[in-house]
Amino acid sequence: MNKIILFILLFFSLLNAQQSKIPVANISREFDAFNYATVIQLADKVLEKKADYSLDEIKQVLRMKAISQYSQGDEIAAYNSFKDILKLDAAYSLDPVSTSPKIIVLFEKVKKEYQAETASVKKTIPVDTLHPVEIPAYTQQPEKQPQITKIVVAADYSDNFRSMVFPGWGMLHRENSVKSWAVAAVSALSLISSIYYINDCNTKEDNYLNEVNRALIQSKYNSYNTAYKMRNLSVTAFIASWVYAQIDLMLSPQTPSETNSNSSVKLGFFSTAPDKTLISFQLSF
Repeated sequence: MNKIILFILLFFSLLNAQQSKIPVANISREFDAFNYATVIQLADKVLEKKADYSLDEIKQVLRMKAISQYSQGDEIAAYNSFKDILKLDAAYSLDPVSTSPKIIVLFEKVKKEYQAETASVKKTIPVDTLHPVEIPAYTQQPEKQPQITKIVVAADYSDNFRSMVFPGWGMLHRENSVKSWAVAAVSALSLISSIYYINDCNTKEDNYLNEVNRALIQSKYNSYNTAYKMRNLSVTAFIASWVYAQIDLMLSPQTPSETNSNSSVKLGFFSTAPDKTLISFQLSF
């Protein structure tokens, strides 16, 4: 008889414990309904009985609790909840599509500080004092008398200078061809496009990072991503036109009339070679 009574009591105690377990799905429904106070209360009850839940469920509950605390203005409590997640999984990360950028910024801050706290001390290499290494003494060699050799180089770099300032300008100055006009046009269009999309990308990035409405986060991210790609494409096109203009000028031969310029600068200096070679440049513009 006593065994039957004990079995009945054990059965009802297990049944009561099963009924008292809060399903994580219930907390998720309250979270989607923006009932943040209820989410925090239910999460605290779940965390009191961690043994009844899996690791993934605990991390999910802590995530909803931290976001709820942040949404209610309690950033310190949200900081601690995010830290509890990292204690369970140091590689944990939030979904940028379904999470506000401001919350992601706070989580990354917590993650960075947590990793710094748990970082191991760098190992130092011990110094071998029993077998010191002898360093040979430096012996100064007598300096040889320099033998001066004069080299004169004359070149016209006016078109190269123009091309470095703006791609296609030097090519147009050298030859009025369709290719030169095409390079200049591509350079101008890509430069204007780069300036526009750099400003547009910065504006849409700020709109995305400042968006707290989860329903609008995806659309703001898509707009920012499109502007980001267009900015990179425009800048790449301008850089490519700039590089092409420099290579084209270097490979294009100059005619004798092109080297005759109204102004020039002569430069001379000694090289660092042992024979102290005197190099003289004549630059025409």
